[in-house]
Amino acid sequence: MTTIHDAIVEWEALWHQGRDIVDRQSGKAREPLQLLLGALLYQRWALAGFEEDTFHAPIRRNPAGREIEDLAVGSGDPLSDRHHVGATLHLASASIRFPAAIFKLVEFDFAGLCGTDWNRDAAGKLLPTLRSLGDCKRGNPLTPPLAIAVVLLFRDEFGHGEEGTGGGVWRREREQTVDSLYRCRVVEAQQTLASWAFDRL
Repeated sequence: MTTIHDAIVEWEALWHQGRDIVDRQSGKAREPLQLLLGALLYQRWALAGFEEDTFHAPIRRNPAGREIEDLAVGSGDPLSDRHHVGATLHLASASIRFPAAIFKLVEFDFAGLCGTDWNRDAAGKLLPTLRSLGDCKRGNPLTPPLAIAVVLLFRDEFGHGEEGTGGGVWRREREQTVDSLYRCRVVEAQQTLASWAFDRL
C-alpha cells in the first residue's frame, strides 16, 4: 500500500471478505466480527477525507493548519469537505474497535502483548521499531504484533485507550514515537489486523 487508492482497494477486499464471513458466523465470533466491520467503516470514511499529502504525513503534522474549531465556524460543509481533521477522527474511531476485536480473537500472545489487557510494557519494546518505520512507501510491512502496537499508540494518543497494564517505557517514549508515526502506517496497521482476524474467523 503506497497510495490512498491502494488502501481503498485493500479496504474493498477486506470488506468483501468480512461480508462473506458474516453469512457463516454466529455465537462467540459475532461480536469481534461486528467490531471489525464497524472499524472498517470508520477507516473507509477516513480514507475519503484524506488527500495524499496528509495521508503520507506524520500524525501530528497539520499541513493545512486546520483544527476542529475551523470546521465548526467555517463556511464549508464539515460532513462533505475533504479534510484531515475529520479523517483523523474517523481513523481514531476505527482504532478504538480494532484492539477490542483482536483481543477477543487472540489465539497466540502477540509476542507477549496480550494478557488480561494489552500489555504496554511489552508493547514498549516495539517503540524503537515503530519510530524507524517512516512512511508506508518505504516498505517494511507490519507484522500483527507491530500492527497492534501502532493501533494502540494511535488510540492512546487520541485519548481513546485505557491505561493498560504496565507501561513504563510506553509512557516515557509514547509521545516521541507518535511524532514519527505516519497516518498511512495507522491505516496499514488496521488493515493488517483485519486481514489477520478474518483469516481466523
